[in-house]
Amino acid sequence: MEKLLQYAWQHRMWKSPLMTATDGSTVEILDPGWINNGPGPDFFNAKIRHGSKTWAGNVEIHTRASDWYRHGHQNDPAYDPVILHVVGHDDMTVIRRDGLPIKQVVLQCHENLTDLYNRLVSGGKADLICGDYLPKIPHIYLNDWIDALAFERLYEKSDRFNSYLTATSNNWQQAVFTALARGLGFGRNTDALERLALSTPLTMLGKHADSPGSIEAILLGQAGLVDNVSDPSRRKYLKEEYIYMAHKFSLTPLQSLNWQNGGRPHNSPVRRVERLARYVSGGFDMMSRLLQARTIDHIRDIFLLDDTTPLSQSSLDLLVINVAVPAIYTYGLATGDSNATDRALDLLRSLPAEHNSITEIFRNAGVICNDAYTSQALIGLRRTYCENRKCLFCRIGNRMMRDKR
Repeated sequence: MEKLLQYAWQHRMWKSPLMTATDGSTVEILDPGWINNGPGPDFFNAKIRHGSKTWAGNVEIHTRASDWYRHGHQNDPAYDPVILHVVGHDDMTVIRRDGLPIKQVVLQCHENLTDLYNRLVSGGKADLICGDYLPKIPHIYLNDWIDALAFERLYEKSDRFNSYLTATSNNWQQAVFTALARGLGFGRNTDALERLALSTPLTMLGKHADSPGSIEAILLGQAGLVDNVSDPSRRKYLKEEYIYMAHKFSLTPLQSLNWQNGGRPHNSPVRRVERLARYVSGGFDMMSRLLQARTIDHIRDIFLLDDTTPLSQSSLDLLVINVAVPAIYTYGLATGDSNATDRALDLLRSLPAEHNSITEIFRNAGVICNDAYTSQALIGLRRTYCENRKCLFCRIGNRMMRDKR
């Protein structure tokens, strides 16, 4: 309830700016102030008119007036500048530290606003509360939000790539190797493969670039997956080779990787690690190749391997989305190369949209999704806002609330 009151106050969703205080006097709200997301009063620099005087100061909001004392504000000097106490229920008078009562008003919101708020924040995780409302939103408004979400999603991926650079002393090849490993997890084993790549220096693997078996032994051994290799003779060779490499490089298998099996055999953890090893065999120079590639087909070719179980077109496109695009975009930001950042965005716009349960939800609600730029935006919307019930922070939810005033 308190979040609704804060939201309604911030966006002026009251019935009238002229309010009757709990002492019977009239208070006019001139400016609700700026919301404070840190410690202290909820809003700074608000302005109210009481009688012939205009007051400037802070505003504190509570579900019940007595929450002032429950939260200990009566002893906190940070709350001395509060000029107005806004509450949902007036159950007592609040006195400031100097002994004077604080002007207090009960915020009256429209009933339909309260009902909508309760629907938004209490709906099930699988629900799309705004589904019936989405087709009514002007395209220019929805497209503007999709643009913002697409960049928000891309910044999130770029931040992760930057964390790889930080962990590897700005080694771009190691960073893209880690991004590739995570990408090969395809959701099921992303974290495990990411940990494997971060713990296995490319410089070490590069010393055996001409020995594919050694690279497989190192990666499968570090992953704790050698015993999962089905062929007995090959499993014996990999065990012996890993023992030798572990002694040579002081290696210890990683613990608690929690590999997830299931699905088709070529999607098993062993197959994914084997594929990662094949990208390294012969030398790993993926970052340079990504920067030099000029078309979407050239980018896809970088992820192709000559094998009997090639990745599907949709899997290749996911690697472009989750590996190539963040790498190129982050490089552009780091070097001030706008051509690189623009090319990363062009890649997203030239790829077909992803087809998954999330994009299907929005398609069923009438949202047009024809490219990866849009599907990435919708995935970000669903995971960041819908599933966490942050509808009040979503532009769609915000517009719904405003329309219900």
